[in-house]
Amino acid sequence: MNNNEKKTREAEIKILEVLSDGKWHQAKDLKTEVHVSSKTLYKHLEKIKTYIEEHEDRESGKYPYPKYYRANKALMEIISQIKKIDSAWKRIKERFLKTKDLAFALEQINAIDNLNMVFTLIGFHENNPPQDIIDDLLYIFVWKGHEILTGNLTKTCLEVIDSINFENVLEDLIFKKEKK
Repeated sequence: MNNNEKKTREAEIKILEVLSDGKWHQAKDLKTEVHVSSKTLYKHLEKIKTYIEEHEDRESGKYPYPKYYRANKALMEIISQIKKIDSAWKRIKERFLKTKDLAFALEQINAIDNLNMVFTLIGFHENNPPQDIIDDLLYIFVWKGHEILTGNLTKTCLEVIDSINFENVLEDLIFKKEKK
């Protein structure tokens, strides 16, 4: 992914995060929060229209009619899944800090990654989305979730690195792999 693609994805994710509260947001407010021009905002909104609802306020007496956006049901489900990942991380971290069992923490992250992948594939099967939506959902459900979990684990490991016996971790991982 080149730098422009990365910036585009980050801006689109920022828009989705703002809309994730389920409330209506006026386009001009989104533009300010995401720090983009009107033209760029509408380009991003067009790309992520699968996840949002649009409402044009024709009763406001203002012209041009103000446009409002909010997360649709599909986006709210994605947000719910990310909150579950955060909640799962809290449980993993609590146990990891008590036991310093890095192998267990890695196994838990792998299990969550596998579930996210299965739920994503089920969604693809049920909805048959176009490829760009598949790419976005894979990024949000699978890669972003994995990034959150492994990033948090790395930070936590650095907090307690002196108390981790990496030799035992490697033995545990190798032994469990051989056992299968």
